[in-house]
Amino acid sequence: MKCDFSPATRHPPPATFLWIWSVYPLLVPFYLMGKTPIPGTEKVEGGVPQLADYYLVGIMTLIFTALPFRLHRQAMAVVGALGCFVFYTALVNLAWATRLEDLSLLKSTIYYAYNGLLLVTCLVLYAHFKDEFLYRTVQAVGASVVLQAILSPLAPHQANSRQALFFNNENQLGYFCVLAATIFVLGARRFSIRLRYQLIFYATLTYLVLLSQSRGAILGLAALGIVALLGRPLRLLLALGAVLSAYLVLTMTPSMLSKSEERYVVQGEYDTAATRGYDRIVNYPELILFGAGEGAYQRFRSELYGSEIHSSYGTLLFCYGIPGTLLFTVALLGICRRQLRNMLYLIPAFVHGVGHQGLRFAFFWAMLAFLCCYVMAPAATTKPCALPGDTDQRPQEPQPAT
Repeated sequence: MKCDFSPATRHPPPATFLWIWSVYPLLVPFYLMGKTPIPGTEKVEGGVPQLADYYLVGIMTLIFTALPFRLHRQAMAVVGALGCFVFYTALVNLAWATRLEDLSLLKSTIYYAYNGLLLVTCLVLYAHFKDEFLYRTVQAVGASVVLQAILSPLAPHQANSRQALFFNNENQLGYFCVLAATIFVLGARRFSIRLRYQLIFYATLTYLVLLSQSRGAILGLAALGIVALLGRPLRLLLALGAVLSAYLVLTMTPSMLSKSEERYVVQGEYDTAATRGYDRIVNYPELILFGAGEGAYQRFRSELYGSEIHSSYGTLLFCYGIPGTLLFTVALLGICRRQLRNMLYLIPAFVHGVGHQGLRFAFFWAMLAFLCCYVMAPAATTKPCALPGDTDQRPQEPQPAT
């Protein structure tokens, strides 16, 4: 069942909205704004709206004005839980901003509200166009990954061996690969993607991850591989055996690796829980009751001074306390409540999130929306899914979820 809050109107041509939406994943990796260097570091200014964000605001405006506001009933529960989460972040951040006289704490709530609208936009598109929306999203995500590999020789070159391409830092590139792979694997389960397209996608994805040298991304993709192979125990055992053998060889003979590649097997200076910011939870346990607010980090005693906790759920627990953590978790459970086993596909993003804060990344919320739509109404049939340019195959429209 789906809920329509607007008068009945004639459906606009699906191509008008879906092709416009398809441009968004192509723009996500291009961080062309906010390249101002941070004094004393090799990093650049973060938190600046990018081209994809401005484009998405235009998409939201188009969708919410040209289409009736329609959501599946299951999606309404998810939107409600996430809406409560965003509202709670606003209360916590506003309280601390007032106490500290620092309005910068309100910035994170603006990010979450924007990301929430992105998720709602995807859910509205799915309510109108069903699997056609998922089909176009898989196409666009695959094309986006391939495009980054093609343009990689033209991207700004980093001084060290790790490359960020058009992102601000290497971990953003790695996280994008994890999220893109999650969407693509789910798409491959819904649609019968031709083998040659899968090979192209996974080859280019591997190339991008190796460029980023992001250990969080590698672990996230390993987790995704395990989840995808759970129904094929023999392949899973073979894959685990190969990965374990490679790891043992590299750790026992590190001389095989170059200096830059040693980071894969040798612990770095900032690879402890304390230097990732987890020590704040121990140093200020009273703040996890309602939350310390997200920002003004110089007020905390920590080995990671003046920076956010490098953890997704660590940030939730410390900044928004038990209530905020529960609200966000309830939303995740709501996404997969009809098929709880699909929550396994959240593991890759949160494996990456053990060492990085990924909750504000808009593409993460696009992945959540894709998973929510994927769970709501499983397709009765599958058809080959092509990359852009091969338009002769399209998925059949399934019946709405009840």
